[in-house]
Amino acid sequence: EESGTAVTSLGSTLAIKMLSDTRVDDSELGIYSHRLGNQWLVGGASNVGCAVLRSEGFSNDELASLTESIDPKYMSPYEYYPLVKPGERF
Repeated sequence: EESGTAVTSLGSTLAIKMLSDTRVDDSELGIYSHRLGNQWLVGGASNVGCAVLRSEGFSNDELASLTESIDPKYMSPYEYYPLVKPGERF
């Protein structure tokens, strides 16, 4: 794969991983690397995931409806980080 290829995973947390030719580690920022062949899988995670939506009482049907309304061609107008409780990773 080409360096710079990235993927996100949204579950109870949000995780991001990106292929890199360079190892990147920064414990203060929560960034770490795993060797993958001749490259590095650089990543991090945040509690800004779907757990907050469940804590706000969203049903499966509501989440499915909201998911269908997302157009990935446009940036979200929201600029907030919905952490469920103090002390969660960002």
